[in-house]
Amino acid sequence: LYPEAIAFCRKACTIYERVSGIDSFEMMRALTNLAILEFSNESPYNATVVYNRLAEILKVYELPKIHHPAPTSIFNHLEQLALGVQDTKLAIEVLGQLSSYVVQLEGKDSLAYGYTESRLGNLFAALKDFHRALEHITVTQGIFTKQLGMNHTHSAQSRQWVNGLSSLIMDLKQKKQLAQDQMSTTGSNSAGHKKTNHRQKKDDVKPELANKSVDELLTFIEGDSSNSKSKNKTNNKKKHGKK
Repeated sequence: LYPEAIAFCRKACTIYERVSGIDSFEMMRALTNLAILEFSNESPYNATVVYNRLAEILKVYELPKIHHPAPTSIFNHLEQLALGVQDTKLAIEVLGQLSSYVVQLEGKDSLAYGYTESRLGNLFAALKDFHRALEHITVTQGIFTKQLGMNHTHSAQSRQWVNGLSSLIMDLKQKKQLAQDQMSTTGSNSAGHKKTNHRQKKDDVKPELANKSVDELLTFIEGDSSNSKSKNKTNNKKKHGKK
């Protein structure tokens, strides 16, 4: 039934645009209903297009000055759309825009800003970007403690998050440093082993020549040469004899 409902809603948007105007309340309500129907029909792209059109229309009214909730609602729906298609990075981008809008509305000390930063921290933690997650969660700790008190649940959870992320980052840093140290130690040991083998090859000496005098060494060398000559003569004689 969703396709039929979407078709009727699109016709209603066309009628309201012609009768009441593109920036009328009826038109914006019809567009909001259309976006919800598109999202329910598992068409996130179409829903995003409708929400984008709503945001463009709402710019005319300068809603931050009157604290209207419509833009915040649009950002929240866009975040849900991004999470629905499992695009965490897109959800982070949408929440970043929402965070900037909340700052325009109420400033950086507001609870709305704290909640938005908390959601951003959770998303960065899901991406295992723990440094960015810690940055956002640290912001929430100060806001929740100031606005809700030190003993509030959100304040306590923020402190736990900050301590947990700090410990995790430190642990990962130590493991990385340990792995680098092990790699460098392994490399130096292998290089030293190669040098030792090379020196041993150079320093290898025949044991029977180690304690010989100069004359004995000469005799040994001449003996080797005479033996080789005699062997050559014998081989030559054998060859001539065969012929």
